[in-house]
Amino acid sequence: MNNALLQQRPASRLPLVCFISGLLGALVLAPVSLTALSWLLLIPLVIASNLPCAKQRLLCGYSFGLGYGIAILTWVPQTVASFSELGWGWSGFISLWFVVYSAIAPAIACWLPYSLCRSPAIRLLLILPLCWAGLMTLLVEVFIGVPNLTLAMAQVDGPLRGWIPVVGEWGVSVLVMMCNVLLLGIWRAGIGLGRSACVALLLLLFVASLGLSQWHWVTPQGAPLRVAMVQGNFDLSLQNEAAQRAQALLHYLELSKGLEDSDLILWPETALPMLNQQGSRAFSQWAESLSTAGSTLLAGTWEPTLDGRRYNSIRAFGFSNQQRYRKQLLVPFVEKTPFIALVGQTPEDLLVEGPAQPGLFDIGTRGITATTVKASNIRVTPLRAATLATSDIAAINSATTPTGMTRIGTTICWELLFRRLVNPAVEQGANLLVNLADDNWAEGGTMYWRNLQIARFRALETGRPVIRLATSGLSAVIDHKGQLQRQLPVRQALSRRVEVQPYQGLTPAVALGQSFFLLLSLVLIIILVRYDRRVWRWRIPNAAATSRRRSSGFTIIELITVIALVGILSAVVLPRFMDVSENAVQASFDQVRASFITSTEMIRVQSMSRGSAGNYPDVTLLD
Repeated sequence: MNNALLQQRPASRLPLVCFISGLLGALVLAPVSLTALSWLLLIPLVIASNLPCAKQRLLCGYSFGLGYGIAILTWVPQTVASFSELGWGWSGFISLWFVVYSAIAPAIACWLPYSLCRSPAIRLLLILPLCWAGLMTLLVEVFIGVPNLTLAMAQVDGPLRGWIPVVGEWGVSVLVMMCNVLLLGIWRAGIGLGRSACVALLLLLFVASLGLSQWHWVTPQGAPLRVAMVQGNFDLSLQNEAAQRAQALLHYLELSKGLEDSDLILWPETALPMLNQQGSRAFSQWAESLSTAGSTLLAGTWEPTLDGRRYNSIRAFGFSNQQRYRKQLLVPFVEKTPFIALVGQTPEDLLVEGPAQPGLFDIGTRGITATTVKASNIRVTPLRAATLATSDIAAINSATTPTGMTRIGTTICWELLFRRLVNPAVEQGANLLVNLADDNWAEGGTMYWRNLQIARFRALETGRPVIRLATSGLSAVIDHKGQLQRQLPVRQALSRRVEVQPYQGLTPAVALGQSFFLLLSLVLIIILVRYDRRVWRWRIPNAAATSRRRSSGFTIIELITVIALVGILSAVVLPRFMDVSENAVQASFDQVRASFITSTEMIRVQSMSRGSAGNYPDVTLLD
């Protein structure tokens, strides 16, 4: 058998087969989680990519994209209808637009390889997987901005899981497509490799994954952190009323009683409905008790702006106070929309996007010393500073290393789905990842379970434990290997204590970065295409002169494609390096500010110990 076998498949039925194959993608991800099915779903797409007719390849690829989009993006109409006044009609139309738009990436991935390469082995085994992974990544990160979940997410429980911390989501997407090609080669010849070679390569991928899963990419950092998770099970839609806001605050305070000896206490997304509620006497007294005990609360809250709008934020209270993170990626048509009048909202109803920087919090443990306070960017409250002994002041001035501190990277709600928000926090020293969410809108839907699957994938990819706390569940603690350590019951108001071991170090996937893998895809495709053209020119020495000229360089279509990819990648890579520079400047500023705050507090304490009083700036206003 040869390559002609794949081209002789009934092309008239292939688009329908591709569409059904895309629909079955829902069975690969949670809650069904049929991981092995992901190695078979893309076979119709592989066959379609080998068709000589460009229109047929585009049609088959687009049909697969439509089916896959319908299967994966079913959460969109439920979300839009739950959080806006559009109704199910407009919500369905918006969802359909997302599906139609997202199907472009599979269509291009199916059409492009045959146009670039003649050799079936190079085209199907290398160029097709590279195009597939690259275009699906660009679809999420650049074009659509809505997480169209890839089949790589399902590999967290499969034999390819060892590759996740090495090559990340992009690389695992490449390997999933390669598995489909190799299984097709085992079942039917025609991909340019024999059955024995396909079996050997497939076994090599699985054996290498097993070996990589035994490698320790990260190491423990310090002692385990004592964390208290408070799952309120409170209907956040009731928080528009002032009485309900006060009730929500008292509800969480009641659940948090007796947890002051924890290093970290977590409240879910928007548990504190408005900033003015935080000034209540009960909350202020409890926050002071946290500061005295050396405990820190991270709570989701609304932060009002001067123009009457709000931030969806995470605030720190207690010992490591005066730190915050504001949500960067707002949900389209839910938290932000260009059609304000259409959805019956006013500008005051919409949220404001936070600054483009990782949500990092430096948390001190109960055993923290004055040395730690000096060396970190933690804010020292006057109450806590007053408890420092006079002998500690000299130690503060000579401290150089931040012992006893844990850096936490935070995300809100669906931000955990985006690699570009999670990995920078790890690059900047996060030892633990925390995701605060409200999943009431997703209860009973597929995303209710897929959010947990995504959290497991991010834990394995970054080598960091992940604590996911949702208002009503699913709340869980996940270790750095992506395994569930503990899962809280759903639809129950409760609090649970857990111990979580922070980790340090970078996995290869985080150290190299997504931009590196996208550029690697482009470079490999160019090298493979050039090699393929040289081989075919050598095989056909007597071809016509025009054919020789055509094989000696790129065609117009190839040049346009390469230029477009370079432009897109430049748009992705350059902002990344600019963000790195901006983050470095911001980090330097934060360090200077923290030093000033700490020095001022220590001088105040020293003056008070000598019985003298003076006028010092209120450092809590520095922000």
